[in-house]
Amino acid sequence: MDINFDAQQQNVLREIQRNLALMCADGTRKSVLSLFARKSARSGLYIYGDVGRGKTTLVGHVFDQLHIAKQRYHCDTFFAKLHRTLQTKSIDELADDIHHKYRVIWIDELQIYDIATAMLLRRLIPALIEHHVIVLMTGNIAPNDFYKNGLNREQFIDFIPYFREHFYCLPLDGAVDYRLQPKVSQKNTRAEKKVHFWLAAPAATETMESVFESYAPTTKPTPFTLQLNHRTWELAKTNSLAVFIDFASLGETACAFDDYRKLVKAFSTVFVTDVPVFDSTNRDACRRFMAFIDIVYDSGAELYMSAFAAPHALHQDPDNKLPFARTASRLGEML
Repeated sequence: MDINFDAQQQNVLREIQRNLALMCADGTRKSVLSLFARKSARSGLYIYGDVGRGKTTLVGHVFDQLHIAKQRYHCDTFFAKLHRTLQTKSIDELADDIHHKYRVIWIDELQIYDIATAMLLRRLIPALIEHHVIVLMTGNIAPNDFYKNGLNREQFIDFIPYFREHFYCLPLDGAVDYRLQPKVSQKNTRAEKKVHFWLAAPAATETMESVFESYAPTTKPTPFTLQLNHRTWELAKTNSLAVFIDFASLGETACAFDDYRKLVKAFSTVFVTDVPVFDSTNRDACRRFMAFIDIVYDSGAELYMSAFAAPHALHQDPDNKLPFARTASRLGEML
């Protein structure tokens, strides 16, 4: 696939290629980018900037050229897996396992929501560096703002200078959000939208119910039990192709990233009603909603949604610097 990068993206792309080549040039495991004889003193690379600026596309372009053992993870999936693994293994054992499988790992869309994730990152990165694993990351937040205003951040703050010392940190802050640019198909028509949006109201719910029923017009909606790792998720209203739930059932429960992945795997179309405005009273629900939209976006699932504000106005919590702009941007791109 041909990709046309703008001037700033091309500059950052060259820096990614140069720095990654330095890190890969260790004399043993080579990649197509290993053109330099000397070894880099750094062991990671972090690309950060506003949503829609092309960070994932740039890193993915280089990542695909690496002819070495590698693995890409979404941040939420990666940390959820690590938290489970640490129930039976130490950080050093976990890093050693990764080292024996991969030379390079890529953690996409880095987000540090809570102190547990912050402290895991603080312990894991030095262990990976010690085991000679190259770590690529992309995210929206500058390193100095990692976990900013977070509870007990003082336990994490000493990690930031360590991170800046061991990672090439490259900002990508163009003026254009490419997610909001029109998508044109091979037939020169706008790409089919994947999100259908209404402002929450009884009439909107009735319309959504009618659309939901049209997916399986010859059968009545039925309950469905979704099997999760150690529990179940009871879905009251499903058919063969779609699931219909209110936001309370989606975002005000114990659901997490892997649960939403299983949901869209079981149902390629999801109807969600009454998404609230997010403020200081429902921050956990906001995090779950952001994770859910990430899953919808990455999976290509179709979403029918009603909310009490337009996507760009759903987050109204200025004291909590969640990267909700990415969520609003993704919704805008899919609309």
